[in-house]
Amino acid sequence: MRCTCGQKAVPGYTQCYPCWERAHTAACTTMTPEDKARIDAMSREDMASRWRFAEVGDPLLQGVTGQYFSEVFAAKGGMSPEISKSLGWERT
Repeated sequence: MRCTCGQKAVPGYTQCYPCWERAHTAACTTMTPEDKARIDAMSREDMASRWRFAEVGDPLLQGVTGQYFSEVFAAKGGMSPEISKSLGWERT
């Protein structure tokens, strides 16, 4: 398989390592105004659910955006035993 740049893709992936690294670095060092607005609009419970059940690599929990998410979640009170119990461990 070939990456869009023409280089051989990493086995099991659609990109070569340099292209993946550029995309990953950009995602880790920037936060879009839309992502900031989404995070700011989330309730504490919504954030707790996202924190617990997000897929690996969730863009709201990565890089600069993830750091902002973490700070806002903590400012809203973070995870509590009550919220944790209400969420459970199974995604519904």
